Amino acid sequence: MGREQMAARAVEEGLLVRIWGARGSCPAPFPDRMAYGGNTSCVSAEWKEGLAVFDGGTGILGLGRWLEEKRGQEGQESLESLPVHIFIGHLHLDHILGLPLFTWLFRKGVQVHLYGPGGQEGQERGSFRERLTAVLGPPYWPISIDQVPARLVWHDAGDGSLWELPGGVKVRAMASRHPDGCVMYRIERGEVSVVYGMDCELAEDEAGAEASGAGTSGAGAAIAGTAKAGAAIAGAEATEAVSAEDGSGGLWEAYRRFAKGCSLLLFDAPYTRKEYPAFRGFGHSCWETGFLMARACRADRLCLCHHDQARRDMELSQMEEELLGQVPGEGAVEVAREGRCICLFPDPGEGGRPEPGGAGQTRAGRPGQTRAGRPGQNGAGREERKVSI
Repeated sequence: MGREQMAARAVEEGLLVRIWGARGSCPAPFPDRMAYGGNTSCVSAEWKEGLAVFDGGTGILGLGRWLEEKRGQEGQESLESLPVHIFIGHLHLDHILGLPLFTWLFRKGVQVHLYGPGGQEGQERGSFRERLTAVLGPPYWPISIDQVPARLVWHDAGDGSLWELPGGVKVRAMASRHPDGCVMYRIERGEVSVVYGMDCELAEDEAGAEASGAGTSGAGAAIAGTAKAGAAIAGAEATEAVSAEDGSGGLWEAYRRFAKGCSLLLFDAPYTRKEYPAFRGFGHSCWETGFLMARACRADRLCLCHHDQARRDMELSQMEEELLGQVPGEGAVEVAREGRCICLFPDPGEGGRPEPGGAGQTRAGRPGQTRAGRPGQNGAGREERKVSI
């Protein structure tokens, strides 16, 4: 099955995930960082009846261009009748920097839903709308986001929030651990689900028993050879909205329950284990902890995101090679690459567990390039094997 056919099937049956930006803190428009991309956080999930967007970093500009191209192909009425849902984790600039120039906001008649956290305890109170317009408007930007031609619908997001989108798709929120507050999101379409876990600090010592056996070579060694998750997790148990302060194991346990059985875990991992102590309290995690969480929540697939803006392509490629050498099964883990498409399908043969699919492409849109940019791996023309961390 070709790349376009696989993507169309994912939209029809499951979710088509596209990575528009994978950097953290600030854009990195440097020649030695272009293979993995220099734009800040933005990921979309598309299905037949709608489009959800997670974060509005500079990567959302590429999404806007893609929507304009798609509008020209499919016609104005068919595309503009579908609302766009934008879920913002928090208001740090790297997650909202692209919103003022997102072209879809300037299409009259288009409906855009904006979701995000309001003021946290100890902060200046205010709704998400009040907080966002205070930043994206004069004197910091000449046009207030409230002045755009699109029809905006505002939603406050908090720990335990739940929304139902067109087509029966559900999105849940959970409080994260990050300076100034943050929320993570889980999107579900039937048995297919994606957890967007940016800007959440988890330390390996929180994992407890999960970390046992993780040697000095990294947590991936503890995961290699782990048995497959097996039968589908009961829906109610897997998708239960939990609080980070629910008293039953703290943030680690809350995260594990929130992400349990997900098809794809997008995990915040700008650091290595060796680097993490110097950045403790910054609100981010290391990739070794991402491995432990993927195993703990029995995710089918792990994608490491929010790369340090100073991390060069060569370093990310070396890290990816190490990850791939430690995890059995093709496609089980990857380092996020701008322009990457991930096709997720329901798998009735496994009790409804999702099946990753691999129409991969690079920033330049070339099909069949994934992982460290080597052609022909998990690319167009064939589906990836179903794997489990």
